[in-house]
Amino acid sequence: MTELTLSNCPRVEEIPAGSLDSLSLSGAGWRDMSPLASQRSLRTLKLEVDNLEDITALARLPHLAELDLSECRSVNGLRPLLDMPSLTHLQVPDESWTFTESGTLTPALTELKARGANVTVLDARDIS
Repeated sequence: MTELTLSNCPRVEEIPAGSLDSLSLSGAGWRDMSPLASQRSLRTLKLEVDNLEDITALARLPHLAELDLSECRSVNGLRPLLDMPSLTHLQVPDESWTFTESGTLTPALTELKARGANVTVLDARDIS
């Protein structure tokens, strides 16, 4: 299996180890991304996880190039993304953790952009 979409799956506790290239996950009750730690071949990840706070485990995905967090509004910070050298495309919501108090992108997002990553900030009006 190379692509998997799971929608409205609040009872999903983990994704079994395998060779997924692409995963779209919505409705899981996860607070962190440790259930994905075994998905080492994952290249594309779209998350719609309302309770997601900790994305640290995503740094264990060495091939992850495209990450969509645009509907994850509870994330505690983006610093773990700096440990992801393959990340080239990132979508995040327009939330307090996306910008500094002065209105500029957080240092983590600024550094990702400086590395050449395409960073897109979407506000709620842009998300369907």
